[in-house]
Amino acid sequence: MQYFPALSVLYLNQNINAMYDAMIVTIEVEAFPDGRKVAERIENRKCDSFNDVMNVIKEELDEKSKKLEDHVIFERIQVWELSDFMDACNDQEINLVNVWISYIHLKKA
Repeated sequence: MQYFPALSVLYLNQNINAMYDAMIVTIEVEAFPDGRKVAERIENRKCDSFNDVMNVIKEELDEKSKKLEDHVIFERIQVWELSDFMDACNDQEINLVNVWISYIHLKKA
């Protein structure tokens, strides 16, 4: 039997990815001057819970933004399930002008 290490890694990666859902993160440009940096730093991160998602986002904010209350932060930073984000875009329910976009992975329940 031949062994193909690259295929084994690919199979393992697919199994790990099957345990997570992609989530889209939108960050309002006007509300967070460091939003692009935040979007780039959280990109492709894996989180075990929605609380982890919120903490990952908050730890990347600048000091001024970190002082805001959670409800203020998450009125301007939204986390979407991929299918909900696609529906909102296709139905033109959201305005993507002046928004930084990123993605994270949330562990499936």
